[in-house]
Amino acid sequence: MDENKIIYSDETENTLFRVKDIKNVLEAYTHLPVLELTLLGKSKYPENLAQQPEQAWFFEATFQSSEGEKEAEVTISRNGDVLSVSSPFRPVLKIFKEHDRARAKENIPDLTRDYIEQLEQVGVSAWVLWKQLHERVKDDPSMEGLKGYMRMFRDEYTKVGHLLPDYPDR
Repeated sequence: MDENKIIYSDETENTLFRVKDIKNVLEAYTHLPVLELTLLGKSKYPENLAQQPEQAWFFEATFQSSEGEKEAEVTISRNGDVLSVSSPFRPVLKIFKEHDRARAKENIPDLTRDYIEQLEQVGVSAWVLWKQLHERVKDDPSMEGLKGYMRMFRDEYTKVGHLLPDYPDR
């Protein structure tokens, strides 16, 4: 997103907020550099937020961290000429690579490790099912209704990292 794009301007243009101002607020809040910022929309009901700001916007932000790229949906609010984060958020890893999965299993109880491994097996089975279904659905116009659900599954699955050797970590 263009850092100079105007997000808000009052009638006199004395108060003007650009994307770079939003970035600065997020970087100060998270202590992480913002790599990407996407405006999702303006809140129609900012008064419903805890701070009851004059205006609020929803953004999807990607941050750079020592663990890799993290993302979060954030709400930025305006009260007068001050921007702030409306509600607490925690950026999460966009993709869990093999080393992230291995690190998550370090120094944990056996019960937790068994549970994680069982979830990974379910993930592998789900991916095999997805691949088989995708082959049947991709060119069949009567299956058009399934394509959106399959795309959502694939997108969510890539966030936890591919658990099969035919899809290497990115």
